[in-house]
Amino acid sequence: SVTADTNPSVFGQTVTFTAMVTSSAGTPTGAVQFNIDGNPTGGPVSLADGVATFTTDLLPTGTHAITANYAGDANFTPASGTLADGQMVDRADTTTTLTATLGGGLFRPELLLEAVIVPVAPGGGVPTGTVTFSGDLLSDTAVPLDASGRASIVVPNVAPGSYSFTATYNGNVNFKGSNHAIGLIVPHIVALPLICR
Repeated sequence: SVTADTNPSVFGQTVTFTAMVTSSAGTPTGAVQFNIDGNPTGGPVSLADGVATFTTDLLPTGTHAITANYAGDANFTPASGTLADGQMVDRADTTTTLTATLGGGLFRPELLLEAVIVPVAPGGGVPTGTVTFSGDLLSDTAVPLDASGRASIVVPNVAPGSYSFTATYNGNVNFKGSNHAIGLIVPHIVALPLICR
């Protein structure tokens, strides 16, 4: 028999599969090979008291067939089992965090908008895809995420005033979308009188 400790799971979540090999004639020994969607995954796992386990966090979204093939030993014949209904993996939730940093001088500074996308536990991995920056001073602009799950855009020549911006992660096959909006006030520069002595 084959069971999973979590089903359904989400992308990046650790799932442990357990194969239990039993017989009315005693406790089988030997090893079990786990297969995901018909493909052997990892090496054979030795039985301990008739039980073998396999852990992975690499399952993509969708429904996967999980089987365990017992190779048999000197006293017991081979057997196999399948996880009932398969392992279902859903997209992981994400959180988007948008920050704004002014730079480039006091007068008409540039504005750096940066979005960081992270999965919500128990999901894992690094999200990929694009982030759309929108709001004042810019039209909707989609920017690809880098290898660390970040995307940024520079808005030049920002005049004093109050602005709002939104970063929207558009999601992908493994991660759900999310967004974050912020407000920003760019202050006026106060000119100080020049004192000559």
